[in-house]
Formats: sequence, structure tokens, C-alpha cells
Amino acid sequence: MRVSVIHSVAVLGIAIAASACKSTPKSSPETGAAVATVPARSSKPLASGEKSSLETRAAVATVPDWFSKPPAADDRVYGVATSESRDMQIAIDKATAACRSQMAQQMETKYGGIVKRFQEEVGPGSADLIEQFTTAYKFVSSQNLNGTRVKEQQVVPGEGSYRAYVLMEMPIGEANRALMAKLAAQQAVFTRFRSTEVFRELNAELEKYEASTKPPVNDSLARRPR
Repeated sequence: MRVSVIHSVAVLGIAIAASACKSTPKSSPETGAAVATVPARSSKPLASGEKSSLETRAAVATVPDWFSKPPAADDRVYGVATSESRDMQIAIDKATAACRSQMAQQMETKYGGIVKRFQEEVGPGSADLIEQFTTAYKFVSSQNLNGTRVKEQQVVPGEGSYRAYVLMEMPIGEANRALMAKLAAQQAVFTRFRSTEVFRELNAELEKYEASTKPPVNDSLARRPR
């Protein structure tokens, strides 16, 4: 009977010790502070829906602000695009080409409207003039688009690929100046064009642009006695 009691007490002591081990936090050997045991994360793969949601949030976080909200100005044309490729430079080149395509469409809209107004002002029987004017503005647009510059650029590496974000700009004043020079070389078109309201508006835009790009005059030099 005595042996049985001792055995029971021993079993009870082991049970209490085991229970204490489960509920007492481990102690940090460096600081002695209590450190709670963190359960291991499940190695179970994410469902396709969860994975897609995480990838979407990660992609949105890398989008630059200037891509989400592109700049706008009356005197400039902007193009913004993104592209992805395993080769970083190819991704940049594709995004750049897409920007130029956007800008070309904007230039087509602007100068297409000018052509239509020019045609209305010169009246019927001016097909040759309209054709020469159209050829001139398309040539100028093409040349100026080739000279556009990258304003902003960002490349984000991914899993085996690169995503490029590109923002490009082109001053409309440069295109207007080139168009005027091109038309001036065609005397018949330019003479007729100068008599229209469209010319006066376009010329006013050009003068405004040239004034804004003119370097400031140094007052101290201007006032220096000679």
C-alpha cells in the first residue's frame, strides 16, 4: 500500500512538471527575458486566388506615382507606358516605343484639327494646299517624335523578368517651330496659310514657347555703361 502511494505521488509530480514545461515561456539566454514560442508557419502552398491577390498588391506597390497620375500641360505632349521582358533593355525599349505611339496619336489629333480648320478657311478648290500642309505636319511630327526625351524611368525586377515604366515628353513649341519652317519653304502654302486665323493662333503658341525658353537677361550686364 505504501509503495502504491509513493508511485502515485511520483506520477503526479511528473504530470505537473510536464504541464509546467508546456505553459512556461522560454527564457532568452542573452537577456533573461521571457520569449514566447511562436508557432511555425504552415508550409502549405497558397491557393491560386490568394497568390494572385498577393502578386497584385505587390505589383501595385511598385507602380510610380507619375505613371498612375501622368503630368499634363498645354505646351507639352506626354506619353506614359509600361512593358515587361526577360531582358531589361527590351522592356525599356518596348515601353519607350509605346510612349512614342501615344504621343503620335496626340499630335495627330492636334494637327488634324488644324488641317480641318485650315481647309474650312481656304474653302473648296484647295486640295493641293491641304495635301502639302498635311505632308508637312506629318513629316514634322515624325521628326520631333524621334527627338523626344525620357523624363522619368523606373525598372522593377521580378521573377525572371523586368518591368519597365517610362514617361516621355515633347514640347509642342518645338513641333510648331519646325512646322513653320517647313511651310515657309513652300511659298504657295505659306502665303495662303498666313492669311488664316489658324496661322495666327499657331504663331501665338510659337511666340509664347520661344519667350519661355529664352534665357533670362542679366540686368547687371545690361545696365553696365559702355
